[in-house]
Formats: sequence, C-alpha cells, structure tokens
Amino acid sequence: MAEGGLRPLISSEQFVNCEKLKIQPARFAADPYTYGVDQNQPVFKQSGTYTFILGDNLHVDDPQLVSRVTVQYTHKARPAKEQV
Repeated sequence: MAEGGLRPLISSEQFVNCEKLKIQPARFAADPYTYGVDQNQPVFKQSGTYTFILGDNLHVDDPQLVSRVTVQYTHKARPAKEQV
C-alpha cells in the first residue's frame, strides 16, 4: 500500500503479467526505503550497477525467496526541467 507520495511504477496486478518493463532513467523514481522519506526519489543518479530486488515479500531474511536483477547504468546529463 502506498503511503504519502510513494507510488509504485506499476501495480502488482499489472507486474505479474508483464512481459517487458520499460523505464525512462531520467524520470524513474521509487521508494528509497529510507525512514521518514515519504516521496519517491530518483533512482539513477550516477553511473554504476544497480540491483533490483523482486519478490512477493521483500522483508524476508531468506535470499531464496527474492530474485535479483542487475542493470548497468551510464549517467548522462539530464535536460533542465521546463519552468511553467
């Protein structure tokens, strides 16, 4: 369940049947799992290897109950936000 301004990229129901997931790195924001932070934060801030943890319940001690996917990201300057 989303709290504050935390919102999933897609719902669990959509993800279950998702064959492919495309994201736009410059706009991709997610829950940073940081106490007191209730707004999604940008994920890709610098070049490097990012690990995504997937599973029914991410709060488990058994690593066999989650899957890990790694993504290699190369940072490029982002366009300035338009002022309206």
